[in-house]
Amino acid sequence: MIRKTESAAAPQANGQPALAGHAAERRVGLALDKHFVSLYQRLAALQNGSARSGQVIGVTSCQPGEGVSTVAIGLAACAAQLGGAPALLVDANLAHPSIARMLEVGAEPGLFEVLMGTMEPGDCIRPSKFAGLSLMTSGCWALGVEPAYIPATLAALVAELRGSYATIVFDLPAAEECSPSSVMGSALDGVVLVVEAERLRDETARRATLRLQQANVVVLGVVLNKRK
Repeated sequence: MIRKTESAAAPQANGQPALAGHAAERRVGLALDKHFVSLYQRLAALQNGSARSGQVIGVTSCQPGEGVSTVAIGLAACAAQLGGAPALLVDANLAHPSIARMLEVGAEPGLFEVLMGTMEPGDCIRPSKFAGLSLMTSGCWALGVEPAYIPATLAALVAELRGSYATIVFDLPAAEECSPSSVMGSALDGVVLVVEAERLRDETARRATLRLQQANVVVLGVVLNKRK
C-alpha cells in the first residue's frame, strides 16, 4: 500500500516501512545528505538476519525524470563511505544513461558490453570520486541493438558481483510498460521506487508497484523526491 504523508517521510510500500524522506535534486558532492544516509541505514536494517552476503538494490521510478540517478548515486556513496566495505554503482539505464555524465567518467565499456558477452564484468568496472565506490557505467549502447535481458544471465552477473561488493546499487530504467526494469529488478534483492512529489498521483505509483510485484520484483519501499 502506498499512502501520501504530510511530513518529509516517504510513504509505505508493500507493507514495508517508509525508507527515507524527500531527496531533493542537488549537487553530487552532497551525496552524504542526511536523507541518503537515512535511506542507506533503513535498507541495511532490512538486510539484517539475511543469510545472503551483500545487498543488491535497484532504484527505479514510475516514469523518467524523477531523480533516480541522484538517489542511486547518493545511496551508493553512503554505502561505500558508511558501510566499511566496497560498494558498486551500476548504470543499467542503457537507453538514457546519466551516471557517467554526472560523475564525469567515461561511459564505456560498461554494462552493455557485459550483457552482449563481449567483455567480462571485471573489465568494465572503474573507480569513482567517492572513496570505496566503484562504477560500472552503461557502456556503448548501439541504437537498434537490444541486449538480451535474460533472467539467468542477470542472476549470474549479480552473483558474480555480489562476491566482491558489500552493497551494489543498480540505476534502473523507469518501471513503465515493456520496460526492462522488471526483468532486471527480479534478479536483485529488491528495488526502491522513486516518486516525484507534487507531480505524480498515488494511483500512478500504485500501478508501478503492482507492475513490479507481478514480475516477482521485491518492492522495498518508496522514496518521495521533491525537486528544488
